[in-house]
Amino acid sequence: ETDSNPIFIPRNHLIEKAIKLATKDNDFTEMKKLLSILTKPYTERNSYNTYMNPPKVEERISQTFCGT
Repeated sequence: ETDSNPIFIPRNHLIEKAIKLATKDNDFTEMKKLLSILTKPYTERNSYNTYMNPPKVEERISQTFCGT
């Protein structure tokens, strides 16, 4: 068995986008897509390549909050 890193990780800018769409527009499409992708983070799927990218400058999240 070989250790490896996941292909897909829950990047802050993607989570933030999904939260904003869900709370402001009642649109859960992005949230459902992220959940689907992150349930199999080691499985390469070419149709989701953009979810592997780091944030663009304008997408960077400079502050996060812990809800615990």
